[in-house]
Amino acid sequence: MADVSMITDDEYVSPDEFNDEITNDLNKKVNELSKQLKNMKIEKDEAHRYINDMSAKIASHGELEKEVKRLTILNHDLENRLQAEDKAYVKLWKEVSPSKDNGSGEKTDPATTSTERKEESDTNSGILNEKTPTSQADKTVQQNQDRSVTVTASVTELTEEIRRKEERIQELKNEVKTLKSSLQETLKIKDKYKKTLEKLRDEKQALSEETSRRLTQGDNKMCKMEENLRLMTARRDQLEKDLEKANEELDLTEKKLTAVKKGHQSTLAEDGKAMSSELGIVHVDELREALVTKSVECEKMLLKNEELKKILEEKGSTQGKLEERLTLITSRKDQLEKDLEKAKEDLDQMAKKLTKVNQDHKSTLIENEMAISSGSECLQLEVDTLIKDRYNQNESQVCFDSLTVQPPKTRKSIEIGLRSLRSGMGKTMVDGVTKGLQKLLHDRLLREKIDLHIKPCQTLDDATGGPHFVLCLAKSIIGTKVQALEGIPGNKDTVLIIIYYTETDTKECLSMSIPSFRLYGSELRPLGGTIDMLFGGGSGLYDCDVNNSAVERITTFLKKY
Repeated sequence: MADVSMITDDEYVSPDEFNDEITNDLNKKVNELSKQLKNMKIEKDEAHRYINDMSAKIASHGELEKEVKRLTILNHDLENRLQAEDKAYVKLWKEVSPSKDNGSGEKTDPATTSTERKEESDTNSGILNEKTPTSQADKTVQQNQDRSVTVTASVTELTEEIRRKEERIQELKNEVKTLKSSLQETLKIKDKYKKTLEKLRDEKQALSEETSRRLTQGDNKMCKMEENLRLMTARRDQLEKDLEKANEELDLTEKKLTAVKKGHQSTLAEDGKAMSSELGIVHVDELREALVTKSVECEKMLLKNEELKKILEEKGSTQGKLEERLTLITSRKDQLEKDLEKAKEDLDQMAKKLTKVNQDHKSTLIENEMAISSGSECLQLEVDTLIKDRYNQNESQVCFDSLTVQPPKTRKSIEIGLRSLRSGMGKTMVDGVTKGLQKLLHDRLLREKIDLHIKPCQTLDDATGGPHFVLCLAKSIIGTKVQALEGIPGNKDTVLIIIYYTETDTKECLSMSIPSFRLYGSELRPLGGTIDMLFGGGSGLYDCDVNNSAVERITTFLKKY
């Protein structure tokens, strides 16, 4: 019965509440997405209108530029023709009236401009028209004057047309500026669309995570309920077995009591008859005592029987309660499974709807981007640059987040200077010690994620500035000062490794009972440590307790760096 508390009302979430909560959240998200989609469609239509107007105005601007170029060329041709007519006019004027004046006694300048001739022609046109030409030269002069007036009027009209075209060009330039500002606004709207799309993606991801979390909680509760159901079923089966066993024991006890009672009664009757017939004297007191004893035993058996009946009744009531509880849990489980199935179906439908909305949104954005890119290549280049920068920024942010959240565990690389000068050891033995150190330390440092690099140092200038090992041969310095340390500052970064050489690979050949700092004096105390190692003539630094202890001390020393 203690397992029933695992599914209390506080821990149990109603499937209806669970389904309503998810449905409400999804409906809110769908409504928000629908509103945003409508707004985006409206903004997309406006952007299309802007782009169409811009395209039409750009096309009109190109036609106007062509027309201006054509009119400029025509104006240039007319100016050339006008200059030629001026020259012909001057020439004819000199031939016809070389000494003729303008009516005021002054000579007419044959090199007057077309504008001055126009004014003269406007003033004297009536007089020239009234006079009848008396010669062919006068007719020619009259024709040239008329032609000059016509050309001047044409030039004036063309000049006015050019002025109007220039004003139109200025208006178109202003419209182009307006269109550029509109394109900037469209770019801002596009950025807004992208931000909205990213926000929708984040919301969709959060919604998916929340849905997964709720489904996981539902599955966990379902597993708990199934476990409780299994335990209660096992408990019910055990109680049923106990009840059957108790019933069998009760029946057996009743049978035994009945048989004992009958046996006692028959025994008493037979004993009474036998004693009455044989002795003739009835031992009433003894019989009464025996009867009382048997009666007490019978009452005890009856009380025990009653207790067994009560126990059976309690077990029966407990079994009934368990069956009711089991029925309730089973119905609850079935209902919860149905609700979960329904919720999963609703979630699948909503996920499909969200996917469709997202796809429509993406297609809308793609169409908008294509329209904007067709309107202005420069704008598209800027957009691509912004997208690339944003992508690089996101890549950098992702890298930064990954480095911040879960920094990779890097390996440490330590370079050790190994000094063998004045160690009493030859080059072959030094090489053997170096290889032996690398071999013994490799596996131990690999577990500590430390890469060891040993650099031979012959002079003080070769020092690495980090940890420093100094080699010396034990038999060369016993009872003397350590010559290998001469010229080396004694500090905690320096470790003295004392090599004990033996022809055989057995540690029993050497006595290692006295610590090194006692053997060689107080000059070793400032060092980072003094380590003893065994070197065999056959195998170098071989595997033994002394060398293993030395490896542990060296590893502990290197961990500081």
